[in-house]
Formats: sequence, C-alpha cells, structure tokens
Amino acid sequence: MQNYYQLMGVPNFASLDEIAAAYKKKYNELFSSDSPLANIPKLKQIKQALDILSDEDQRESYDQELGEFLELVNEQYEEAVYDLENRDLDSAVDKLNWCMNQNPGEPDYYETMGLVYRLKGDLKSSLRFYKLGLETGQRKGFFHRYLGDIYSLMHEDDKAEENYLIAAEEFKELLKVDPKNAEA
Repeated sequence: MQNYYQLMGVPNFASLDEIAAAYKKKYNELFSSDSPLANIPKLKQIKQALDILSDEDQRESYDQELGEFLELVNEQYEEAVYDLENRDLDSAVDKLNWCMNQNPGEPDYYETMGLVYRLKGDLKSSLRFYKLGLETGQRKGFFHRYLGDIYSLMHEDDKAEENYLIAAEEFKELLKVDPKNAEA
C-alpha cells in the first residue's frame, strides 16, 4: 500500500496544513529541478496524494486502511526486533526485508537492519542500510551518527569525522525545534 504521508514527507496522519506545506515544497523541488519532465510521474503521485488527503471522506477511508496496514507491518517489525534480541539474526533480516518491501519509507527498519548487520560483523551491509535510512529524509542526525560509527570501525576516519560533524549540525537543528530531545 502506498503511504501518501511518507510520499509527502510528513508524519503519518499529519494535519492538512502540514500536508499542504509539504506538497508545495515537494512540487517546487520537483518542478524546478534540472529535468522537470522526468519528474512528471512523481508530480502525479504527490498530486494524487494531496487529492486524497485533502478530501475529508477519502482521507477518512484512506486513514482507516492505512492504520490497519501499518498495524500488520508493525507486528512483523516487532517480531523482527524480538528475533534480534534473541540473536536470531537471519530471521530478523527476513522479517525486516518484508517490512521494507511493504513500507519502504519507515526509517526504523533501516536503523534496525543496520544494527543487525553490524552485529553479524558485515559492516558494508550495515553501512548500506544506514545510507538507505538516510534517504528516507527522516532522523538524518541519527543516521549520520551511525554512519560515523561504522566508518570508524572500518578505520575510515575522514568519512567518520565528516558524518559525525553532519550529525552534530542535524542535532543542533533538532534541538532548536525540540530543546528537550534527550537523544539529540
């Protein structure tokens, strides 16, 4: 199921004002790119998302369907975390892959998968999943910190330092919005 909230870059079940602002931002980014014609499919997608999320009846139906879908995916994710806690890493990988196929914009899946591969000792795969998590556009500071940790373990100090510096800047921005964020 297409998650229109993720497509727009807003939290699930965001307000109409947040959705409208995100639509405007995404539209401007896509339309003002070097090749706006190549972005027509993406523009159509965000327009469809806006149409559904801004119509009260369609949104109510969509939100109910999305809620049920997310519940199902979350159950699978919780099982993956359980497997991770019990060091059944291969089973965790299978379940996380399923979650990512169903709901690819959820950063938790990439964060957890990066951890699984780190525990398996496969730092290149861990790095790959943290980079994919960064592409979700959410929790950038955390993903840069994880990338810094992996690069440090790989003895690539310049890349580690670069990611740690980016993470610090992202955390500063986060603290401006949410000064009580203990993780930042």
